[in-house]
Amino acid sequence: MGNSFFARCADFVNLADLLNLAERHEKKQDIVVGAVKRWLVSHSDWLLILDNVDDLAMILDFLPTQGAGNVLLTTRLQALGSLAQSIDVEKMGVEEGVLFLLRRTKLLSSEASLEPSKQQDQVQAAEIVTELDGLPLALDQAGAYIEETKCGFAGYLNLYRTRRKELLLRRGTLPSDHPEPVATTWSLSFQQVERDSPAAADLLRLFAFLNPEGIPEEIITEGAIELGPILGPIAIDRLKIDAAIETLLRYSLIRRNSEEMTFSIHRLVQAVLKDGMDKNLQSIWAERAIHAVNQAFPDVEVSAWYQCQRCLPHAQVCAIHIETYGLAFPEAAHLLNKAAMYLTAHAQYTQAETLLQKALTIREQILEPTHPDTALTLNHLGALYLTQGKYQQSEPLLLQSLSLREQTLGLEHADTATSLHNLGELYRKQGKYSFAEELYQRSFQIRRRIFEPTHPDRAQSLKHLAKLYLSQGKYPQAEEFCQQALDIQEQRLGDEHPDIADTLGIMAKICQVQHKYTHAEELYLRALMIRESTSGSDHSHVAYIINSLAEVYQAQGRYEEAEPLIRRSLTIRKQSLGHKHPYVAYCLSSLAENYFLRGDFTQARFHFKEALAIREHVLGSAHPQTASTVHNLAKLYAAQGQYEEAESLYSKALAIREQALGRNHPDVATSLEYLAKLLRRTEREDLACELEARAKSIKEKADQV
Repeated sequence: MGNSFFARCADFVNLADLLNLAERHEKKQDIVVGAVKRWLVSHSDWLLILDNVDDLAMILDFLPTQGAGNVLLTTRLQALGSLAQSIDVEKMGVEEGVLFLLRRTKLLSSEASLEPSKQQDQVQAAEIVTELDGLPLALDQAGAYIEETKCGFAGYLNLYRTRRKELLLRRGTLPSDHPEPVATTWSLSFQQVERDSPAAADLLRLFAFLNPEGIPEEIITEGAIELGPILGPIAIDRLKIDAAIETLLRYSLIRRNSEEMTFSIHRLVQAVLKDGMDKNLQSIWAERAIHAVNQAFPDVEVSAWYQCQRCLPHAQVCAIHIETYGLAFPEAAHLLNKAAMYLTAHAQYTQAETLLQKALTIREQILEPTHPDTALTLNHLGALYLTQGKYQQSEPLLLQSLSLREQTLGLEHADTATSLHNLGELYRKQGKYSFAEELYQRSFQIRRRIFEPTHPDRAQSLKHLAKLYLSQGKYPQAEEFCQQALDIQEQRLGDEHPDIADTLGIMAKICQVQHKYTHAEELYLRALMIRESTSGSDHSHVAYIINSLAEVYQAQGRYEEAEPLIRRSLTIRKQSLGHKHPYVAYCLSSLAENYFLRGDFTQARFHFKEALAIREHVLGSAHPQTASTVHNLAKLYAAQGQYEEAESLYSKALAIREQALGRNHPDVATSLEYLAKLLRRTEREDLACELEARAKSIKEKADQV
């Protein structure tokens, strides 16, 4: 039925004719309408469909007051009051959409299932469904075009990606129950919205430049100052912005989730809106969206992670706009930097790297060469490469950041201390312990002078000094510093903070290397509970904890319990860090050790060699971790009676450790002991005794520290 009053009257006249009512020839249409309504009241089992209802008040004149039939209204209106019960027509899922397209293009009969169709057709149809976001009208329009032109699914996809605007305006030449194409249908709605509420029209334009799903209300409210002269003043007034939202809801252009306090908009609504703008207007709204999202995106603290996650998809869309429209302003770089920090915290390193590189490009382009913001991004990018094990890429960035900060902020600034700390962390991971300790101490002394005793940065310095002393085998100092860090964090951050999980992990490792396995297990389990609850079960730090827990189980002979933990850790790290990261090598080494302890030497050798290849490539042949893998491979050969190969590898591991760690490191003592055992097996007793004596001396000195 038509959607104007006179059109609906005409429709009811036609109904009177069909029903052969006595009043069908009356000139006054209200008499004819009344006769149809009386027929509906007196009869049953009928269905009256009123299509495209936009005016509820007007439609009341056509509804029977009672009767034993049914009325179906189709409408964009989302608020129907007591008039009718709403049933939302949702967009099609991929499988449903594929089946619809295959039937619409006559590749399947109207009753057929997907099974008879070609796999390639299904795949290409699925791409179209995804591009059109499952909108039934758009899929019908696409099907009509494909049927009439015989262009095929691949041809349509290529056309849509290059000529989208024209395709969405084309309906098809064959008769249709819905003659207007998608673009025309929505363009008419946009025009009505513009007339009803210019602020609502601007709100819709803003939504066109955000992710279509889960648009937080705070992007509107907190970003109000950035939204232009029409929408901006409205956005700070709850009643006025609700009125604008109501206008968009009336035309079903958006959806609102009151529980989540979010909005959504169909991707094709976004596409048609953008296609209706020139390049300059698109750029204006892209810039406004970036400003608004930046206002809503908080500083990246654990307490703000939920809010960060709400804003993240929109920040990622904004990153595309920055590239597409060539935008370069401070707030754009700031948003990219914040989004990258959140992604880094959640082990999404590849995405974080892309955003940081964009932020750095912008800041180097628009800021003075020595600007602190440039130093900030250099530091973040260097720290990210450090986390990824890309040490050669990390060092120059961290050094440049430190130089800029010392030059512009001074030697006693908190940011300078951060750069010193990160550079110290790099050298610790490279096994350059004397350089690392010097930088850690310089950073810690600055923090002691400028921060109160319970400041988190002081705890960070203590924690990493503990890690350094652990690496050097100075266990009493490591435990002391670690406990100090833990005391500060528990006092300042509470019991469930990720930083506390990290410190517990270090304390557990200190217990583990001293064979205090029960205590180590308790600490690891507590750390795991905190990390999984705050960061998710697939975070890289979760992988570290469960791999370390597996090491404890292996040391206790609990091999069956250890293996699934190692494999889970390996999977997480490959997914988050890539297959060539040093942490992946760590997991592979643990897996090899598990096979070794269970007597499966073939699998053990395979995984030890995998780990060794990664460590030699990423860390270099002179790194302590490389020495550990070489040492473990030597143990394997010795167990198999391949003494010549074992001796060569034991000697190589010993040389690396002496060079990297110093001649009095506990790991050097370990290498000496194993080499001595091998020498004794090959009847070189004198040399074996000499090495054992030296190992004993190293351990005695370590116990006295």
